[in-house]
Amino acid sequence: METTANAVPSWVHKLLRHRLVIVALVALVPTLWRVVGAPDPSDWRYFAFGAQVLSGGVSEVAPLSLYRDHPEVQIGPLALLVSLPFSGLPLSWGAGVVAVLLTLVLPTCCWLLERTACGTADVSLAVQARTAIGGCLAGVYWWAVAADYPHPDDVLVVLAACGALWAVRTDRASLAACLVAAAVACKPWAVALAPLLLALPAPGRWKAVVTAPVLAALPWLPFVLAVPGTLDSLSHFRLDVWEASPLALLGLEHSQPIPGWLRTAQLAFAAALTCGAVARGRWPLALMAVIAGRLALDPQGLDYYFASFVVAALAADVLCGRGPVPWLTAATALITFDARWAITSPTGDAALQLVPLVLFLIALWRPDHVPASRVPRPRSGADLGVRGLQHGGVGPLQPRRAADAVQDHEPQERPA
Repeated sequence: METTANAVPSWVHKLLRHRLVIVALVALVPTLWRVVGAPDPSDWRYFAFGAQVLSGGVSEVAPLSLYRDHPEVQIGPLALLVSLPFSGLPLSWGAGVVAVLLTLVLPTCCWLLERTACGTADVSLAVQARTAIGGCLAGVYWWAVAADYPHPDDVLVVLAACGALWAVRTDRASLAACLVAAAVACKPWAVALAPLLLALPAPGRWKAVVTAPVLAALPWLPFVLAVPGTLDSLSHFRLDVWEASPLALLGLEHSQPIPGWLRTAQLAFAAALTCGAVARGRWPLALMAVIAGRLALDPQGLDYYFASFVVAALAADVLCGRGPVPWLTAATALITFDARWAITSPTGDAALQLVPLVLFLIALWRPDHVPASRVPRPRSGADLGVRGLQHGGVGPLQPRRAADAVQDHEPQERPA
């Protein structure tokens, strides 16, 4: 039975009132430790270089020739534009500033997920607790994508995905299409997020499905049209297969370039998983599906991959969970980050990269799920009186009866 608000100690209420601040502080501590203790710009140099090229600051490379001449950049135009204000700083300083800003995206994602779960209603204690606990778990490891490998593109995809979940939840088809398109403009693998738009109600669904690809293509078109060799250069750029990659388990030789069909297969597999989540009425699992599919067929294996998946698991917990504990987020953090230190072989690391896929399938097929394929835009707090939402679940909204309103009412404090 759900714990009532009156049975919860007052100090818990006070902590939960400041849950987003706590999540931010928990995430900032390891980020600042990394920035101050080991100021390595790492992959930030690619973002800084690409942004400077786009601004005309690199005389050797024309702005629109970036992807043809330097296909190793592998970063979407929108992510480079966002990185532009910091690209002129010394690399270590730029990486540090960007790391702090990327860290603050995490509590923003938590806020969006709460809005998605509860709409205009007060955030229930269960949702507050899952957000606080899960957000802190994610914050402990968020430094991997924010500071260890400062990747604005990956972080922006996670932010856009959380925003798209909210847009789908509130029946904002145009906004959902824009956010999915923005994610693709930051990182091409985010195209597997597109099936999420199928969870929209019929009036705006097909408009969003048609609009999103057009909007996603617009930032790339100037490079493709102005420099015809761009697509050919990008398609011939190949990463090598790592021994710690799941591809090695499938028989691909490590230290060899990936086959040409792999990226297409990777995107198709991730998109198929997303379609499966939507078909099952579990569209809140869309981000889990995209990242799990990507990791299962990725030629490399880096820690920062899993940081994004922890937030994807948090999205599933906040939107579909029960009770105060985000079990899926906790399991994800424990297995993909903590248990990995016990692995001493590349084969073990490769197998670990399949764990997100296993966790996604468990979340997809567990029997106590709440169908959530179509949800109309809420008009007022009274429209959100659904028992599933009292527990943090996301389901189709039904008119609330007066008896249900009395039975389900719990005095709660407003979130900060």
